[in-house]
Amino acid sequence: MTTKNIAEGSCRKLGLEEGCYILLAKNEASNIQKVTHPIDRSFIQFHFCLKGGGKFIFNEGRYAMEITEDHSLLLYNTQTDLPLNLEFKPGSQLVSLVMTIRSFHALFSTEAGYIPFLSEENRSKKYYAQDPISPAVSVILNELVIYNLHPSVSSL
Repeated sequence: MTTKNIAEGSCRKLGLEEGCYILLAKNEASNIQKVTHPIDRSFIQFHFCLKGGGKFIFNEGRYAMEITEDHSLLLYNTQTDLPLNLEFKPGSQLVSLVMTIRSFHALFSTEAGYIPFLSEENRSKKYYAQDPISPAVSVILNELVIYNLHPSVSSL
């Protein structure tokens, strides 16, 4: 587990296993902050906005997607890297699960046919979806945010 406090914002990375990690980001400042993190095309991204909101910036500022409180955003694109580049509103909190598509597929190998973006015709296409966060998922995400472990035992 590492905490990275940068001039633009605060982001903590929790390594879960090879090819899978969680980013915990928050903006405790009174102005919009930037949170950035390199993510290449081999990863699928699940972003959960617990408080506030923000804007994901893509293609050097030519495209943006809003995320609002209590909503999630799924990002997957095999054609281009999608680094995290977020303009974060004051008082906002975001939990992001980032994992390789191989790791994600392994979770659902027997049910992969039921996952729309893993179908044969969609495997090489980009896929973006935004949905409300369910109350059950919200409880789990809030536990991640408030749970603080010493770095030497966090991987356990």
